[in-house]
Parts: sequence; structure tokens; C-alpha cells
Amino acid sequence: MEKCLFYVDGQGGSEDILFPLQRARFIKLDLVKRAYCLWFFNIEINVKGKDKAVLLSSSSDDRVNKAANALDWDKTTFWHSGADEDQWLCMEFPKPRVLGALNIFWGPDFAVIYEVLGSKDGTNWDQLYSMSDGKGSVDALPMNGSEYKFVKIETKKSSEHRGYSIQEIEVKGPEIDGIKVGVLTERVVCKSDPGQSYAIYIPKSCAMNVKPSPVVYGFSPDGIGTDPINCSCVRLRSTVL
Repeated sequence: MEKCLFYVDGQGGSEDILFPLQRARFIKLDLVKRAYCLWFFNIEINVKGKDKAVLLSSSSDDRVNKAANALDWDKTTFWHSGADEDQWLCMEFPKPRVLGALNIFWGPDFAVIYEVLGSKDGTNWDQLYSMSDGKGSVDALPMNGSEYKFVKIETKKSSEHRGYSIQEIEVKGPEIDGIKVGVLTERVVCKSDPGQSYAIYIPKSCAMNVKPSPVVYGFSPDGIGTDPINCSCVRLRSTVL
């Protein structure tokens, strides 16, 4: 039986694909869409053992749809809690992880009110995000860029008052294509016009998007000014303006 971990948000560089511990004899990487009109190249895969697996736990489930379904890269499966309003779903990483953003894909029974908490030790918790008017579908949440070993979603109010369903959770790091979220890059000289230079900034508010929209700051030849310029033609992976 083939289990597909369908990854649709490739950012290049080094990427961690998180999923619960499972046994497999073969691993296949299907390359479906290129970032550029070039052949695929320079691909290295490191397979981690059980000491690198992400552990998922929950306050309850419906005895069929377990917590692990929320991190299996399959949106046809899901975790479904019991019927009580106060529930939680927790991820434990093998080591502390810097959080840039969190995407929650909800099923029909979504949370209207919930919180996202982070912890370094599983005992003391920091509030990372608070939602009071959830609409379901996908919640793309900016995180604070700090390191946490545990991330917990605590739900307070259900849309249908019959528990909660989460199809998938995506955890994103603090960098996209080597650009640190929330930090202005160093100035880069334009290859198309060496007299000009630019820097790129990715706001935390847009870092969780599938295709983040960077803000590009253009500098005059004398280096004065950091006015944002029109970057509608700039792709995040581009090094040429």
C-alpha cells in the first residue's frame, strides 16, 4: 500500500517534512512542478529515525480519527475530537523548533474560538495566537519566531457544537528561500543595472502564505532612501530585478 505525503509548498533550500512515525520499505520522491524552467538537480534526502519523529497527542478523539491524522500530509484524513467544547491537540517536536507560521486546515467542525500555545518544557506555556472569530477552511497564523518543543491548539468553542475536526497542520520555519522573516536583507546589487541595489523584506503577516509577497526596497545609486518599489514582477526566488 502506497502512502502519499503530498507537499505543495516547496520553497527550495532545505525543507523538513514532518509526519508521525511510520514503517516503510520504499520512499519515492515525485517531482511534479519546477520553480524554474530548468531540470531538477542537486537533491539530497536525509531520512530520520524514530528519535526524529513528531509526536501528536490530544485530549480526546472519536475512536476512529486519531491525532496523528492531523500531520500525515493527507487532507482526506483528519483528527476529530470528542463532543466537549474544551479540547486540545498537541505536537511535540524531537527538538525545539523556530516557528515562523502555522497553517491549520479545518474540517466541517471548526473552532470559532481557540488559542495556539508554545512550550519549551511541556509545563510552562506561552500564548502564540488567539482566535475569537474563526471561520473554518484554512487559518494561516503568524508565529513569533521563537523556539518551542511543544505546540498546542486549545479549542474553546465549536462551530457545530459536536467537537472539532482538523484535516492537517503545516508548521513553517522562520526563513523562506534563505530570507529570514521579519528581517530586512542586506542590499544586493541589481545584475540588470549595477547602479541600483535592493533589499527584500518578508513581513510576518504574509510569511504563512503559500506564495509569500515580499516587500522590495530600492536604493538610489548614492545609497539614500529605502522606499518600497513596485515588485509585482519580482519572484521571491529571483536574484535579478
